[in-house]
Amino acid sequence: MILMNWKQLLSSSIFLLFVFHIQAAVNPPELRCVSVDSIGQTTLTWVSPNDPNNEFLSYSVFVSNVITGPYVMTTVNGLGTTQSTDFLNDASIGSLYFYVQTVFDDGSGPTSSASSDTGHTILPIFNAVTDSTNTIDWNVIFSPDLASSGGVYSVYRRIGSQGVYTQIGSRNYGNETFDDLFKVCSDTIFYKMEVSDALGCVSTSAVLSDLFEDKTPPATP
Repeated sequence: MILMNWKQLLSSSIFLLFVFHIQAAVNPPELRCVSVDSIGQTTLTWVSPNDPNNEFLSYSVFVSNVITGPYVMTTVNGLGTTQSTDFLNDASIGSLYFYVQTVFDDGSGPTSSASSDTGHTILPIFNAVTDSTNTIDWNVIFSPDLASSGGVYSVYRRIGSQGVYTQIGSRNYGNETFDDLFKVCSDTIFYKMEVSDALGCVSTSAVLSDLFEDKTPPATP
């Protein structure tokens, strides 16, 4: 048996306390879904980090319309809070970037954690449009995709303001384009894409719409 004198024991205790202090930092939340509603507001959904030592102070949610920033920060309180909605920026007119940090105090003052993954609102655009066909392109939400993601976009279409959304196809993550064929006399057609996550939340794109008119002349009698 190895006996330690009091100096060795004291040094060992200080070392153990130091290691415990470093490991007490609170991790960032796991950002899972970035969903845009019909009026362009974005709701983020995340998984809260563990906080066994009650060090949590708040979340810091950052948003920018350019991935390199500058970012504007909003404070969200409550460790159990798992969602935050951005009411100030319209994600239907421009794609937005978001990430979240945890602010905690381990005894040395307020400290920010590392950043979560950066989420990107889906902003679909029309490409190669005719009066009865179009190609829709859009951006990814996370790069690379999250392991918890369903990995499949569901593509929905609605005809007219009083119509209902119907799924018209799907695309695997990494294939962000869809060709649609339709026939309307004159009406507005709306599109959106959705991707689910194992958490149970869904990332929804901004709504894409335009007026389509059938300008093909009738067959000659």
